[in-house]
Amino acid sequence: MFYKRALGSGIASLLLWAALPVVADPFEDAMPGALGAGHGIYVGDGRILDAAAPRQMTLRGHIMEFQYSPTGEKIAYEGLVLDHGEKSLAIKYVDPWRSEPAEITVAKSKGWGLHGQNPRDMVSMAGWSGDGRYLIVQRISATGGGDLIQGSNLVSDPAGLEAVFESYDTLGDLSQPKIVHVGIGMGGAMPSMIAWSPDHTRVLVATDVANAEPSEDASPNCQSAVVYRPGDDSRQVISLAIDQAAMGWLDDQSLLVKRRSPQERDGKILFKYSLAGGAEEATERPTGWPLHHDQMLGLGAFESSLIDPKSPDLSLEVVTRKLPDSENKETVEVSTIWLRSAGKKKFASTPLGVTPGPDPPHAQWSPTGQAVAFVAHGDLFVTDFVKRVASAREKLEAGEKLDCLEEREIVQTNLKQIGLGLMQYIQDYDEQLPPPSNVQDRIDPYIKRRSVFTLADSTFVYHPPVNLSLAATESPADFVIGEMDTPCAHNYLYLDGHVKSFDK
Repeated sequence: MFYKRALGSGIASLLLWAALPVVADPFEDAMPGALGAGHGIYVGDGRILDAAAPRQMTLRGHIMEFQYSPTGEKIAYEGLVLDHGEKSLAIKYVDPWRSEPAEITVAKSKGWGLHGQNPRDMVSMAGWSGDGRYLIVQRISATGGGDLIQGSNLVSDPAGLEAVFESYDTLGDLSQPKIVHVGIGMGGAMPSMIAWSPDHTRVLVATDVANAEPSEDASPNCQSAVVYRPGDDSRQVISLAIDQAAMGWLDDQSLLVKRRSPQERDGKILFKYSLAGGAEEATERPTGWPLHHDQMLGLGAFESSLIDPKSPDLSLEVVTRKLPDSENKETVEVSTIWLRSAGKKKFASTPLGVTPGPDPPHAQWSPTGQAVAFVAHGDLFVTDFVKRVASAREKLEAGEKLDCLEEREIVQTNLKQIGLGLMQYIQDYDEQLPPPSNVQDRIDPYIKRRSVFTLADSTFVYHPPVNLSLAATESPADFVIGEMDTPCAHNYLYLDGHVKSFDK
């Protein structure tokens, strides 16, 4: 489950950080490496996707994980904070579309103290509401006089922990979050099901509670569940039987409930639970179950797909390789994020960011497919994309078929370049033209693009005068020095350098 993995990695990182000396910030020199400028990638239909140079969103953010809002307008992240010798965890968000993005702090854990004592509470990012307005933060606190962490683990007694979800309205007062209390399972187990309703207005939080004290809301050895609506701060406690567990949403008004002991109750395993009245109705497993990806809360960058959500042909690939370090006489690891386009021989990949170090950048697509965010050395970077019309030459290099106008544009440009090369050759060789046997080799030093002599199946044909002398040619403007016959036109280069095309 995501929360257990995130919690474990968070604790390990925090314990490691607490052991570091406070004299100097351990991330002082951990700045990003060279981040290359963007390049174009051909995406088909005569379009080029241009990638801008990465923009740095945070400064010494020490980011552990991040997550785009569903609309792509904000990015929330969880990171470490060192402020006047006090260490803590913080949840922040940033608007990547602003010209000067500002980091906005949503929640912080209580400080660890100057000497790195164990914390008494810890925050982690749960996720965004479907409209991108509300950010949900999970906070675990130690009750009584103990610490949250004992050794390398959470306190094992559930009675020593308190877990809440804090709902922050990013369009309202962030200092006044709405609090939702959730159960703590045996051994500090976190919620086993956290998911948005299909209409993304309510969130289901379910926790397996063992040996809990009987109450009006929950029975011992059962699952505690609550449905919460951030919009109006309403909540509904779900009373399930001892042998039942909520699996998720069937629709906006009902949950899918699973029987823990399928051999009983006539073999009826799955039930539809109505939120309106609590009525149960046996049902089959829905087609496409488990839950759709966008219903699950807390799925951050490290578990997201590297496929563009708007264009399946585009994908990201993180490549790590070792390079020699001449200064230290050893090798260093360098990771590169590549944008790739399936099925294209040329313009098929472009680097978005390059960063040294053993940790991969953890790239994530914007939900709109218009940007890619990644972490490099603890800071958040965003690369924006813009689609534009490909030039005729870019289409040609991508292997696309050209129309007649595009073909004429390229052919005439190529012939003019050949003409300039001939003029430069003539100046260097006393007004003598190159012999016909090796004209490409003779002109190549002047134009340095042998591709101008061909276009698809068409090839430049050279027609020099018999005596190879420019001075002996009476009318250079009327003398055809070469031609290229293409499917759309006959194209001629004249000895004075001008070009003419005649449609077929």
